[in-house]
Amino acid sequence: AFDIALEPASFWGDDGAPDQKSTAGWLASYSVFEPHWQVMVADGRASGTAFWNGTEYRFEDAALYVEKNWGGAFPIKWYWTQCNSWSGAWRNRRLSVTGGGGTRIIPLGATEDLGMVCVHADGNFYEAVPWTSSMTWNVGDWGSWMLSGRTLDGSSSARPFEVELKITCDRSGVKLRAPTKSDGLAYSLKDSFEGKAELSLWDMVEGPDGNYVRKEGAPVVDRAQSSQCAVEVGGGPWWDAWRGDAKMKEPMRTMVRAPYVLERWRRGIM
Repeated sequence: AFDIALEPASFWGDDGAPDQKSTAGWLASYSVFEPHWQVMVADGRASGTAFWNGTEYRFEDAALYVEKNWGGAFPIKWYWTQCNSWSGAWRNRRLSVTGGGGTRIIPLGATEDLGMVCVHADGNFYEAVPWTSSMTWNVGDWGSWMLSGRTLDGSSSARPFEVELKITCDRSGVKLRAPTKSDGLAYSLKDSFEGKAELSLWDMVEGPDGNYVRKEGAPVVDRAQSSQCAVEVGGGPWWDAWRGDAKMKEPMRTMVRAPYVLERWRRGIM
């Protein structure tokens, strides 16, 4: 049983924006991908009481994150991380990072390897996703997650940017059940909420030669630190580190990208 009050601050877009985004693009509204994933609340606070196994847990202003998964099964292989609890200069400011990726099933039985890393910082949303951005990952079978992304052409955001997220975890993690195609709910993932994270984010500007460079001055986020980062790996096989570049297959990429291109065009004529 529980009695909890939720105070959302960031959803999936700029804070206060009337139109929030679909985490996996607008095609996720239809039975196209397997599975489907939507971040409902990327950052917020929760207070209340929960009862579990005869113990009462009370908390106030705890970090809040809410997501929804649906479909037949989790990806064949995946990684995930989320953090909105920070130390130092960002302790009392709004900062949240959500990253994840994996091998998912697409129409006609094909698969693709995708990833994303997205940040909410002081109300602004920075989205590095495979239909508008470049994104890479290097994730160990357990203990290390390195994600990076760049959005430069303005199609995803009016703010070209670069982001780097580095996480280590020296805890053994907890094995949990997840939905699988053949075995139902099976122990197929490992979680921890004690990852040590470092997050940096830079605005990018076009240089004299036409290439984008990091904007002079202080970064938007300068090596923000946390020791309470949620981390996860699942599926498999995980023989060693998994390195990859997010590459969304056509024609899905063009279709999911279309609303961003239209929005960029609209900004250009207003």
